[in-house]
Amino acid sequence: MRICKLCAVLVFVMISFELLGQKRVENQEVDYLLQPNRIEFEYKFEDGDYHIVPADEMGLVVLKETSERSSGGYYWEYHYVDTLLQEKWVKKYVLSSIFEYRGFDYSAGYVNLLYAESRKRDVREFTLLRLNLANGDTTQFKLETIFPLSLTEFEVLGDIVIIGGYANYRPVIFLYDLEERRMKVLPGFYNNKSELLDIELDDERLRFNTLMAEFTPGNRQTISIRTFNQLGEMLQNRVLEPEDEKSLLYGQSTRLNRGAQYITGTYAARKSNYSRGVYIAKINRGQQEYLKYYAFPDLENFFSFLPSKRQERVENRLKRRRVSGKKIRLSYRLLVHDIVKLNDNYVMIGEAYYLKQASPYSSLSIGQFSNQAYDQYIVGYKYTHAVIIAFDENGEVTWDNSFEISDVLSTELKQFVHVAGKKDEVILLYMFEGEIRSKLIIGDDISEGKTISAIKLMTDDDELIKDREEEGGLAKWNGNSFYAYGIQRIKQKNDSRRRHVFYINKIVYQ
Repeated sequence: MRICKLCAVLVFVMISFELLGQKRVENQEVDYLLQPNRIEFEYKFEDGDYHIVPADEMGLVVLKETSERSSGGYYWEYHYVDTLLQEKWVKKYVLSSIFEYRGFDYSAGYVNLLYAESRKRDVREFTLLRLNLANGDTTQFKLETIFPLSLTEFEVLGDIVIIGGYANYRPVIFLYDLEERRMKVLPGFYNNKSELLDIELDDERLRFNTLMAEFTPGNRQTISIRTFNQLGEMLQNRVLEPEDEKSLLYGQSTRLNRGAQYITGTYAARKSNYSRGVYIAKINRGQQEYLKYYAFPDLENFFSFLPSKRQERVENRLKRRRVSGKKIRLSYRLLVHDIVKLNDNYVMIGEAYYLKQASPYSSLSIGQFSNQAYDQYIVGYKYTHAVIIAFDENGEVTWDNSFEISDVLSTELKQFVHVAGKKDEVILLYMFEGEIRSKLIIGDDISEGKTISAIKLMTDDDELIKDREEEGGLAKWNGNSFYAYGIQRIKQKNDSRRRHVFYINKIVYQ
């Protein structure tokens, strides 16, 4: 599923910090981060946006709504490129002008693209296009749900399309059979006291998990994990059992591994939405083996993103509170990512942020049940730092670290920081204003401080025209590779000609 959605609604205590210790590398490669390939597409203002679909080891599909019309609507272009960013084929397809692109899924040589009516938030009719990467052939399906849906989830498992979201502010999941062309509702989800967090696939065994935030009879929030087969039959239903004075606010899980499954997320005090730390739980053969909690102040390197003097002051203040017997409570909004398996560790990553507002209001709620009357005062989401925590199979923290996120203010709550690793090394990186910012760590230690690298251009004779803020981003591709993308204006040295391009650069952590 590749649809942006809001995660946990938590509260953040803002900590100011300075930008120190950065190494800038202009238009060249650092020794551990390479940019071996690049492709450019002509950018036209009259065309629609570009979208990129990663297809693992098969490459990428680049799609764009053009300004070219036909009697049925607008032409969409689909460009398939391999892992070296060499174009293999280009196809055009006509879609009605009322449709907009909503999300994608890649599975077994097919890219699945989901479209829906652009003028509606809640829709009943979707159009699914299946692109065969071998030859570019396209098959179209019309998906019609039983009632209007606010879409948050889209997955394809074999011949089954899974669509999830909200109807009347209640979670609901639909299954569409591509062979029989039939839609049905997955039972047991239409509950006004629950939230759909994620849908995870097990492609090998043709199963999928749903993660839900639900309330216990004692009005504490917890996480449920249900496993279904392709037919929508429930195979397992597991509900985490938190301690009496704790609630689980959010969760992400691994796939089932020899009967074991790990869930990590954030927790709060009972009946509170204020996050106090992180937890890890292990489900083994349907039973909860353990559920362990780690408060933010107890993490060894939670404040390592701060400049050294600032970090020392904060940690000394916390020590004094411990000695005096006072409780230490740190509260954060944390955007939690998928769990990453590195060596023998299960790695959790979260990005801390707060709401940037244009009014004196200081405690607005956002999410599925937000008060829309106050949304106009929210300018965006200000990111401060990323937290990375490694757990062993017994749920013990083996190491933790943090990574400063500078200057990022986004109108959309989405993942910025990405991670890759090999052996004991882990790289954290994100992109901001056309530059790649990275940090290389070995567990608790920093192997390479924050580095800022420019996006590599097509030739040495190219020069970037910086007359405006660059648009673009960074995303995980396959293995230890990523792709950076965006819009640039470029000229050649000693030449007045300019070109306006949408670019994709392959980024490899070696």
